[in-house]
Amino acid sequence: MLPLVITAAAVATATLLAACSSGQFDIAPSAQDAATDGAASDGSISGDAGADAITPTCDGKPTGAPCGPDDGTRRICVAGACVVSRCGDAVIDPGEGEVCDDGNTLKGDGCDPESCAFSCTKATDCDDGNGCTIGETCDLAAHRCTSGSTASKGTPCVRSDGAAGVCNGTTCAAPGCGNGVVDVGEQCDDCNAIEDDGCRSDCRYTCTVHADCDDKNVCNGLEACDSSSHRCVPGTPLVCDDGNACTTDTCSPTTGCKSALVDADGDGHAPASLGSCGTDCNDGDPSAYKGAAEVCDGVDNDCDGSIDEGVLRTCYADGDGDGFGLKTVASQRCACPAGTTDRADLFDCADGVLLANPAQASFFATGYSTGATTSFDYDCDGKEQLQDMSLGGCGADGVGGCITTKGWRATELPACGMAQAYVLDCKLTAGVCQPVTGSRVQACR
Repeated sequence: MLPLVITAAAVATATLLAACSSGQFDIAPSAQDAATDGAASDGSISGDAGADAITPTCDGKPTGAPCGPDDGTRRICVAGACVVSRCGDAVIDPGEGEVCDDGNTLKGDGCDPESCAFSCTKATDCDDGNGCTIGETCDLAAHRCTSGSTASKGTPCVRSDGAAGVCNGTTCAAPGCGNGVVDVGEQCDDCNAIEDDGCRSDCRYTCTVHADCDDKNVCNGLEACDSSSHRCVPGTPLVCDDGNACTTDTCSPTTGCKSALVDADGDGHAPASLGSCGTDCNDGDPSAYKGAAEVCDGVDNDCDGSIDEGVLRTCYADGDGDGFGLKTVASQRCACPAGTTDRADLFDCADGVLLANPAQASFFATGYSTGATTSFDYDCDGKEQLQDMSLGGCGADGVGGCITTKGWRATELPACGMAQAYVLDCKLTAGVCQPVTGSRVQACR
C-alpha cells in the first residue's frame, strides 16, 4: 500500500509529535472547526453598522440595493439605512463577490465568515491534509464538509515534516517505540512510560517468566508473571508473628522471618515483665536471671528475691593481724577487709597481742596484759599450761657416783613467770651427792 500523502493544500497542519503519550498528534484542524469573533447567534448585525450610516437614500429601495454617493466606497441598503457593505452583515452583496452571508462568524457552517464564500463546492475542498483520516467529502447542498473514517493502526503515512510515519488513530506518529503501534522488533507498544502495566517503555513485555517479577524480597512472597497480560502478580507476604511475647519478630528480604529474643543485656533471658516467657528480673544486668549462680555482688543474681544469700562471708575483727579474730565482733561482707578474718574454727583470746592465738605452740616466761590482769594463756585454750613440770634432785648411784634428776629444787612447781632454783647437776661432796642449781623462770602458754 502506498502512503497517504498529506497535500500541501491542507490548511494549518499541526506540528507532529513523536510521543503519542503526550496527547498532541500530527493532524490538521478540521474544516468544520467553529470559531466566533463577536457575531450574534441570531444573525443580527453588530459592531459599527450605525457608524457607517449616511444621509438616508434608501427610501423605497430593497435591502441590498446600492446607495450613497459615488465616492469609491460601496454602500447598500440594510434595514432602511445606507451602510458600507461588508461580509457578515447578513446581506449577500454580489457586487462584493459574496455568494453567501449568514451574518455570523462560525466556520464550517457552509458559509465562510471572512470571504462570504461557500465552505466547500467539491470533495477536495474538504481534505484535512491528514493521511490517517480518509474519505472526507462535501455536502454540496449545504456546502458543508463531512468527516471520513480513520485509517487502520499501522497504516503508513507521511508526517508534516515529510518523514515517514504510521497511523495510530488520527495521528501520523513517528515510527519506533512509543507511537502506540507494534513495529518490527517490538513486543508491545502501549504509548506510555508505565513499566509495570504489561508493556515497558522500551516496548518489551513487563514479564514473560516468573523470574522477571522477582523483587529479591522474600518478605513480599513469591511474585509471578501473568502470561496473558504480561503483568507481575504480587506474592503472599510472609507472616512472621510467632505468637511469643518475649520475641521481636522481623523479616529480612534475603532470609525471611526472624524472631529474636527480647534481651537487652544479652544474657539469653527475656524480661520477666513480659510474662511467663520471661525469666530475667533485671534485663540491664547480664549476671541476673532465673537460674544464675548467686555471687556476692549486691545483686539478686538468681532472681529469687534475696541478695547475696549463701555467699556472704562472716568477717571477725583481727586487730593484731595474726589470722584469728574475735568471735564477738563480726560483720557480713562479700570479702573480708584488712583487720578482719573469716576464719571461724578458732578464735583469738587476746586480739591485741600478736603472740596470743590458737596456733601458738611456744612457751613464754612473761605474761600479757588483758585489762587489769596478766595472762599466760598464749594458745587461747582457756588455761595456762606450765612448760616444765619436773622436780629435780640428787641420789647416789651405789658405786661412788651421783644420779642427777634435773628439775625444780622444790616440792611444788613454780607458777607461771615465777623464778626458782633449778637442779642442773649433782656433785659428790664429802661422800654426799649435792645439787648444783641455777635460777630459772617457769614459762607457760
